Amino acid sequence: MSALRTGLSLVLLSLALTAPAAADCSAGHTAVWPPDGIDVGPMPLLVLTLGGTHQARLTDNAVRLTADGKPVPLTALWRSAGHDQLQAAWRPAKPLREGARLRLSLPVDGQRKVLARWRVNEPGPTPRWKTPPVAGPVETHRYGCGPAVYAPVTTGLPDDGPAVIARVGHHTALLQPRAGVLHIGHGMCGGPFPPSALIHPLRLTLVDPTGVEGSTVELAPPPSSPWPAAAASSKVPP
Repeated sequence: MSALRTGLSLVLLSLALTAPAAADCSAGHTAVWPPDGIDVGPMPLLVLTLGGTHQARLTDNAVRLTADGKPVPLTALWRSAGHDQLQAAWRPAKPLREGARLRLSLPVDGQRKVLARWRVNEPGPTPRWKTPPVAGPVETHRYGCGPAVYAPVTTGLPDDGPAVIARVGHHTALLQPRAGVLHIGHGMCGGPFPPSALIHPLRLTLVDPTGVEGSTVELAPPPSSPWPAAAASSKVPP
């Protein structure tokens, strides 16, 4: 995959995972991580995020991974319902053969749709925090379809670098930084964490696109802020 295509895939992914706001909040959306077309490790982390009407597609045993056309048993890691968004994650039950061609699919309108294709290669290096992440106070912004409520976490991570597995209370979600910032909460049209989760500490674990998990940091619950007046905000939602 070209560098341009990889960069575009990561940008689209970050928008889907942290900002599924659209002109029509009733519309469904689906995002897959790792990005389509890249090389992954023998034990990749596979994450599927569905919002709006697409959440109903994630039924039991709906997701299928194949390696060179043969089914791959998966181990479920989490299934977390946020604010009008559902995210689930899996890893293969055992390491995959290097060079295998992978396909992840989901039934859509009665037919199985391929969501992403990858090739198994060597795992990447273990990602590590270079600077300690810092959580800012909870922000609330009102928009046409509803409020966006989130705590910005400054990470110092590049947008094309590792993602972050965020564990907040009983909720778990994979997030991609945007301009080095994670948004822990939800946007106007949904997101991985309801506002009630923001009273809990934040556990943030790095993971690279090949599936290698790195170091974990734990932050205190983000400072709260008063709910603002009902005036519309011009700020772009997370």
